[in-house]
Amino acid sequence: MKEDNPSQRRFDGLIDTLVPQFDESYDRWMDYYFDDYNISRNRKSLWQYYVVSSRLAIDAPGINNRITGLGIFRRGASGLLIWETFGWQHMYGESQNPWKDPLTVHANGSLAYFYPPSRSGPASKPNWTITPSLRLETFRESVTDYDYAMMLEELMTQAKAKNIDTSNANVVRNDIDRLFNGHTNWTQNDAWYLDLRQRMADAIVTLRHALK
Repeated sequence: MKEDNPSQRRFDGLIDTLVPQFDESYDRWMDYYFDDYNISRNRKSLWQYYVVSSRLAIDAPGINNRITGLGIFRRGASGLLIWETFGWQHMYGESQNPWKDPLTVHANGSLAYFYPPSRSGPASKPNWTITPSLRLETFRESVTDYDYAMMLEELMTQAKAKNIDTSNANVVRNDIDRLFNGHTNWTQNDAWYLDLRQRMADAIVTLRHALK
């Protein structure tokens, strides 16, 4: 069979939500990936997909989890898909106890955001109680960070339409980008991160007051 033209392999009308993978060494967000398949970068229908990443590991600084929300915002997406959240089957043996054996092929602890209620592992009979991880709670906080960034961006648009000064808000917005030094590098300064979050909140309050 003759190979068709790659430029004609389109997904027009076939994709409701695009979820390209992005990890430190596996990037499906390059411009050509969208251009070759005529895929638009629509925030409402664009998510991010994690499989292998230090953002998922238990032995990485917590900011690696927390920064996820602003990373998604910066890339123009609106959601996150993680490959597995309670895959307790161990990649290196028969263990199904993430309390004792967290290491998997994807990252240390990356398959367990919810833990079985017993530290001895899953019960012999079904027990639907689960224990959330600190990483999961950190991801929850990053959702709020994302919401702050979206509110700030929307208020800036409204303010500019009314010729309201947004110079301070612009500095805060640009500092979101400064968190990231590239696809595989981002700040580990959690104090600066939390200060930025407070400045986002202050800028939101200021713009809302100016728009009244």
